[in-house]
Amino acid sequence: MAAWNICRLGAASVAVAFVLPAAAQDEGVTLSVEEVVTYEPVGPDTPGRPATPKTSPGSWLTADDYPVEARRDGREGNVSFMLQVGPDGRPIGCTVTESSGSADLDAAACDALMQRARFDPARDDAGKPIASTYRNRIMWKLDTRDLPEPTVIETYLIVGTNGEVEECGVTKAEGGFGPRARMFCETAGQARYVQQRDEDGNPVRMRVTTRVQVTHEVVE
Repeated sequence: MAAWNICRLGAASVAVAFVLPAAAQDEGVTLSVEEVVTYEPVGPDTPGRPATPKTSPGSWLTADDYPVEARRDGREGNVSFMLQVGPDGRPIGCTVTESSGSADLDAAACDALMQRARFDPARDDAGKPIASTYRNRIMWKLDTRDLPEPTVIETYLIVGTNGEVEECGVTKAEGGFGPRARMFCETAGQARYVQQRDEDGNPVRMRVTTRVQVTHEVVE
C-alpha cells in the first residue's frame, strides 16, 4: 500500500503548539500536532492526491477537550491515531495506533477528531473522491512552569474628622505581599483625605478598607 510522508512548513504548517488557560485550573494546557503526517489510501487504488486537512489540525482540539480527571491527576501523554476519511472528507472512524497510557486521553482525542477534523478528500487518478486514511499524533501536556503564587493584601485606615490618618492596619497579607505589607501603612499614613460629614454636616471619622489581589497566568 502506497503512503506519503508530507512535511508542511511556514504558514501552511500542520504542526501547531499553543497554550491556553484551562477553565477553573491553575495550569495551562499544551496541545500539539506533529509536522510529519502520513496519508495512506484505502483499497488497492493509489490516489492521485491524498486527503488534506481543510483547517489547521491544531484547531481540532482545545484546552476544554483535556479530560478533567486527567488534568487534575497531572496525566499527560501522546496519542498516535489513524482516521478513516470518507469520500466526503469527513472522518468515519478513529483508531488509536499508539496509546498515551490513559484511556480517557485516548478517547478524548478521537472524540475531538471525529467532531472537528475535516478534509479535502483523496482523489484517484481520474479526480474522483475516494476513501483514505490520515495518521498523526496528538500531544496532551500540562503547562507546569513555575508562576508566582497569588498575592493578597487587605488593609484598613481610620481617618479622623480632620482628614488625617489616625490608624492603619493590615488584616491579611498572603504570598509576595507579606514582607511588604507594612510599607502600605507607611505611605498611607502620610496622606490626607477629604473630610467626610454626616447628614447634619458634622465632620465624621471613617474607616477605609482596601483589598488588592494579584494573580498570574500564562498567555502565549
